[in-house]
Amino acid sequence: MMSTSHAKKMKILWDRDGVDGGPSSMKVLLDWLTTDGNYARWKGDDGSSGSTKEVLCGIIIGKLKDAGINHRKSADVRDKIRYLEKQFRRATDWMANAGQGATDDISIRSAILQLCPCYYKLSHVMGDSPPSEPCQTTDNLDEGGDQRYKKRPLRIAEITSNKKHQKHTLWSLTDLQEPSQQARDDADTKLLELEEKRLEFEMKREAREEAQAKAELGLINAKRRSVEIDNTTRLLLSRKQLKDAGYTEEELDAHLPLITKK
Repeated sequence: MMSTSHAKKMKILWDRDGVDGGPSSMKVLLDWLTTDGNYARWKGDDGSSGSTKEVLCGIIIGKLKDAGINHRKSADVRDKIRYLEKQFRRATDWMANAGQGATDDISIRSAILQLCPCYYKLSHVMGDSPPSEPCQTTDNLDEGGDQRYKKRPLRIAEITSNKKHQKHTLWSLTDLQEPSQQARDDADTKLLELEEKRLEFEMKREAREEAQAKAELGLINAKRRSVEIDNTTRLLLSRKQLKDAGYTEEELDAHLPLITKK
């Protein structure tokens, strides 16, 4: 398993962090934003002076915790709402400009969802014309994306229509598209390689510790044998001296018995 400090650094996607089949962070946040009056409170349009964004973030954090999601902070909530607002503005700007001449509803919807995956969920609180369509959300456009995705005018492929083809100027969608499956696979492979290297390092460390323990045990045994040999040598020398002085074997055994191993 990866260390706790490493796991904390890994980004947890907003729409893939549901606990035990419960709602994800994105679902909880969208439910709160689209509840009547909540987004107006967030924008300060309801005339109330007591509800600051910090207080409202605390309410949202509480709902996340009720769903078992404990890793989101107030700053995360503020950044995510700010990013959803930016996505929504991009989609509405496109509809007001480049999207005016398009007639294919399917192509229009596809372009809008690339710019703002939650457009149809947020439109009745962030916009004036609420289309009735579910939110299509994946969290590949996550917090911190505001700095990565910069507007730049670009000629993109024609929006295909059964009746006609038209070209439109549009903010580049390339930077907003979901990371490819290949990129995900590469990331997973890299993580597996890192985990294999970590396990290999752990095995080598355990092998070194085992070898060190064996070496220390061998040293202890060698010292013990050295002491035993030294004691035996001293005993034999003392017996010889007493025997030379005229002591019998029985007397020697009584006073300096030989220690035999069982």
